[in-house]
Amino acid sequence: MSSPRPFRGPRAAPHPSSPPRCGLAATGVPLSALLLLLALPARAQDTCPEAPEHPGAPLPTRALSERVRCLEAQGRLEEVVPLLQRLAAAPAASVRERAYLHLYRLGQEVALPAEGEVGELTPAPGCPRGLWVDRYAWTESGVEGSGALLFGLVPDVDAGTDVDGEPAPVETGRPDDRVSEVGGALDLLVSSTARQGPAAQVRGEDTQCTVVVADACSGRVAVVCEDRSGLPPSEEDVALPFPLPPERLEVKEFLLP
Repeated sequence: MSSPRPFRGPRAAPHPSSPPRCGLAATGVPLSALLLLLALPARAQDTCPEAPEHPGAPLPTRALSERVRCLEAQGRLEEVVPLLQRLAAAPAASVRERAYLHLYRLGQEVALPAEGEVGELTPAPGCPRGLWVDRYAWTESGVEGSGALLFGLVPDVDAGTDVDGEPAPVETGRPDDRVSEVGGALDLLVSSTARQGPAAQVRGEDTQCTVVVADACSGRVAVVCEDRSGLPPSEEDVALPFPLPPERLEVKEFLLP
């Protein structure tokens, strides 16, 4: 017959110097499982819907737009810009317009040379060459500003050589924002400022335009112009997308031959 088990008395209380077990560690869950739980939210944040593409299929504009919204919500703007540049080449004009405005609000700009200078613009993504531009100043009826002539090709000029521009004379006439029938150059309004007189009270005479797309391969040029006059719109003003009172944004799109 076995001897009775000795009575050891009540369980001793933990030593005061021993740290109490609390939180998740007190549950006895393995450390590897805890680390996996902590990693789950970060993985969810990095998940954005892909935009599947198939050779010969139309551009998946809806899927690309959803991915843009997801990436922007996560602050991954460096991944948003290339997608917007692809949407800027979409067949639908409404999709392109939204892409232009989005690029503008993200601060994307195709830099133009200074007034009086000639040079090649930075090529658009996927295009081996850039448009050429001749920047000039203009004045007309109390309004002055800057304009630019954009060309698809420049005869007798090596595209790999910098062109030193000379100060150009001030032109008498506001840029007409259209592609000329002779030569196929785009006469683009870059800025206008009304210094004094009746023109200073006309909405649209204090304007700054930003080139957001300049693609020499497709010939497409897109500009977003901001009215900075602060004057309220008149009843005759045409309603434009995304109004920002008292400012106004206008999207312009041109196609070079």
